[in-house]
Amino acid sequence: MADSKKYGMNTRALHTNKRFESLSGDVMPPIHLSTTYLNDIPGESDYFYGRLNNPSRELFERTLASLEGIENYEDQHAFAMASGMSAVSIIAELAKPGDNVVITKDVYGGTTNYFSKIIRERGVEVNFCDFSDHEALEKLLNEKTKLAWIESPSNPSMNLYDLQKISEIVHKNKTFLVADCTFSTPFITRAFEHGVDIIMHSTTKYIGGHSDTLGGAVVCKDSELHEELMLYQRQGGAVMSPFDSY
Repeated sequence: MADSKKYGMNTRALHTNKRFESLSGDVMPPIHLSTTYLNDIPGESDYFYGRLNNPSRELFERTLASLEGIENYEDQHAFAMASGMSAVSIIAELAKPGDNVVITKDVYGGTTNYFSKIIRERGVEVNFCDFSDHEALEKLLNEKTKLAWIESPSNPSMNLYDLQKISEIVHKNKTFLVADCTFSTPFITRAFEHGVDIIMHSTTKYIGGHSDTLGGAVVCKDSELHEELMLYQRQGGAVMSPFDSY
């Protein structure tokens, strides 16, 4: 879709450039269910095994990135995965032992469990904070803070936060601001426009029709960060997660 900045959300959702040409001339691309793909020479095709790549998943990843405002969505696409908690776990891979994570108190229960238990066992310090208290948030941030994590609107209390102000506070350090935008979707909140670095969704909710499908997605604003997370995804570490209930 050339010059995609001219297009609105509805057009992006339906007509993000699709590089797949159907032999049967489908106006809308079919769903690809195959787990394995023919390669006359191993590795010569874009597709080899369904866990690594799938045409239907690629279309979704590019469309979601476009909806979030990524213009180079063919290369800097979203990452689609098995669940919202898989999305949480792949982002959490950015935090290494000795790093610090600051996370809003009002956050989905599975996310709370993940950061309260699993990531702490890996040697990552975790601090929960009311992100509406900007002074308290600023005191918890330091040079070791890798991630600041927010949900807006939050689950379950539906609290709203000033993303722009929080972004200004967080970026005083070399900290990535992560926003769980599950309850707003790109049609309501495009968090990149407010200074967020990483957006995640549980597509099990509104993007997937709410309870029709199980899935998760991650989108990065920075191309280098996108490449780093892509390595984690290709290693298969974010296909499922210990709290795969989101």
